[in-house]
Amino acid sequence: MKPHLHIVPRETDCDYLARHHTLPNFGTTWHYHPELELHYIIRGQGVRFIGDNVNNFNDGELLLLGKNLPHMWRCNDNYFLEDSKLSAEAVVVQFLTNFMGEDFLKKPESEPIIKLYKQAKNGLIIEGETREKIISLMHQSVKKDSLSRFL
Repeated sequence: MKPHLHIVPRETDCDYLARHHTLPNFGTTWHYHPELELHYIIRGQGVRFIGDNVNNFNDGELLLLGKNLPHMWRCNDNYFLEDSKLSAEAVVVQFLTNFMGEDFLKKPESEPIIKLYKQAKNGLIIEGETREKIISLMHQSVKKDSLSRFL
């Protein structure tokens, strides 16, 4: 199956987007986009497809996906039933690698960020204390305006 290029919808010209979704399911489109993606599953179960990795997903999972990495979260079949009372919920943050400016990543202080982007090339599960901190920041980010969200 060939992944589809997904154009991330933008409400503004901001290169950093944060959204909270509650949907019947996460859809079935195998896709990719140039934005990196932090994906926190608040509620949902099924199978995730990330690059050439196929694995189950459950509530509470937090992943960082690299740019142009094909992915899909396929909820279990009972999410697709007409009378299903189930729903999938996630907070998703998407950003371009250069969202802080073209020159930012050229600075020596940015080396850890470049290393993180490389690690996320195939997807990265985030756990432990770091996971908790990021989830809190993601929830805050959804509620902020563009400059506050960026900071």
